[in-house]
Amino acid sequence: MPCCPDRARHWAGPLLAALVVVPAATAADPAESGRALCQRLEQQARAWLVQQTQQWIKNPENSSWKQVQLSPPVFTPTPCIPPPDDCPHWTFHTTATRPLGHLWITARCLADDKPLSPAAHQWRQRFKVRVGGQLPVLYSRTRLMPGELLATANSFQAATDIDKLQQGFFVRSERTGPLVARQYIQPNSLLTPALLQKPDLVRSGAPVNIRLTRAQLVISATGIATESGKQGDIVKVQRKADGGSATPLIHCRVLGQDLVEPVIH
Repeated sequence: MPCCPDRARHWAGPLLAALVVVPAATAADPAESGRALCQRLEQQARAWLVQQTQQWIKNPENSSWKQVQLSPPVFTPTPCIPPPDDCPHWTFHTTATRPLGHLWITARCLADDKPLSPAAHQWRQRFKVRVGGQLPVLYSRTRLMPGELLATANSFQAATDIDKLQQGFFVRSERTGPLVARQYIQPNSLLTPALLQKPDLVRSGAPVNIRLTRAQLVISATGIATESGKQGDIVKVQRKADGGSATPLIHCRVLGQDLVEPVIH
C-alpha cells in the first residue's frame, strides 16, 4: 500500500534570540574573573541553544524533525573577551534559520535603565557551534520508474546525519498524500524533493467532476480538464452544457482525484 511521506520544509524561519541576565562576578583576581565570566557565558550560550532547539522542534511547522536524535552541542574554542562591567544584561542570537548543524551564536550587551557605554555597545562575543544528530528519513529500496508511486515495498527509512539533509528529505507520515518519482531513481538513494513530487490528480483531456458548495447547497456538473494539476493547483476546465455543446473555460481548484471546484473571484 502507498506510504504517506511528509516533506521537510526548507530550513527557514525567524532569527533566534533570547535575554539572559548576567550574574555578577565575585572573584577578586580580575584575570580569574574574566575567565570565569567567559566560562559562564559559554554555559549560558549552551543552555540557550538547547532550549531554542527544543522549541524549534516542537513547532508544528517543523514536525518533520520530531524524531531527530540530537547530539550534545560542540563548541569550538574561540578567543573570549569578557563583557564590560557596565553590561547589565546580554542577549544571544544567531543568523541561522534553524538551531541545527553548523552555526555561530553571538552575545551582545542589552541596555537596562541606563544607556550603554561605547565599550558595552560595541562588545560582541561569538561562539562557533555544531549541533549534530540523526533523523530517520526515506530511501528508495528498489529502482523507481518515472511516475511510480512511492510505497512501503519500494522504500525504507534509515537514520541519517542531519548534515546530509541540506537538499531536503521525506519522513514517513500521515500528513501528506502520495508521492511519485520525477525521474529514474536508483536503489538506496536518499529521497529528496528533487526526486519526488505529488501526482497529478487531474489530467489534461480527462473528465472531471465540478463541485460548488455554498452553505448547505451543493451544485455538481461534469467537464473536461484542459490542463493537468496536483492538489491545490488552479486548472482550466470546460464544462459540458446540455446537448453536449461546449461552454467557456472556467478556472477551478483541484480538490482530489478528478474533482475540482470553481474559483470564485
